[in-house]
Amino acid sequence: MGAPSHSWRPALAVLAAVIGVAVLGPVLWRVDPNRVGDLATLRSAASSWAHPLGTDENARDLLARLIAGARVSMAFGVLAAAVTAVIGAGVGLLAAVSRPWVDRACMSVVDVGIAVPRLLLLIVLTAAFGRLSWGWLAVAMGTTGWFALARLVRARARALVGGDFAVAARALGAPTMRVAVRHLIPNVTGTIAAATVLAFAHAVTLEAALSFIGQGAEIPIATWGGLISEGRAQIATAPRLVLLPAIAIVVTVLAAGVVADRVERGEPWTRANGAR
Repeated sequence: MGAPSHSWRPALAVLAAVIGVAVLGPVLWRVDPNRVGDLATLRSAASSWAHPLGTDENARDLLARLIAGARVSMAFGVLAAAVTAVIGAGVGLLAAVSRPWVDRACMSVVDVGIAVPRLLLLIVLTAAFGRLSWGWLAVAMGTTGWFALARLVRARARALVGGDFAVAARALGAPTMRVAVRHLIPNVTGTIAAATVLAFAHAVTLEAALSFIGQGAEIPIATWGGLISEGRAQIATAPRLVLLPAIAIVVTVLAAGVVADRVERGEPWTRANGAR
């Protein structure tokens, strides 16, 4: 076999840097992202010492707004991924160890959920209940995105149910839940972890899409998708207003995808023992 790829190392570093900016950015760059400057002199201004990335059409500091958008995107991603992991793993394990009719019922729900376009479902929810707070919107993302994870966990768990350790545990009288908790869950954690990281990436993308069409976080909260929407009218004269948040989204999602692939393959996070 060939040497394993080390592309996950820069990807992990990028993801850690984005999270670090989201957490520490407001401390390092203490500029209010919503403060409107002098429109006469600072409207869509170019980079300067006071504003390293320039300002937007409302004379607001673009660097501060990118940092604020990172905080929103990371919070969205983490909360939505956590909800997705809890529901998806629970339903997948339940389907794997339960009676056939329960399995069929769970998978029928999963099939319907996968068939419905997620973005369309979220748009319908925001239209029905009005603009949601960012926390509830993240929960809605999580509760509409667990279907694929449930199917993955079920497939992995069902392959393990017939294993010697599971058969031996049941032969000794271990209840189904004990078999699931003690024997199945430790063996599907890699699948759950990888799917959770991907759910984080999907949530970041969906939040940006919803903010772009005006259904995301409430104004004046800065979001990457909202920055793209605000800057598209000036893409010809000030393309950085669109390119910078777009690059932030793409880089974050790509880095999360590479890390998820590494987690799914289950390879060690340090050099192989034979490496010199």
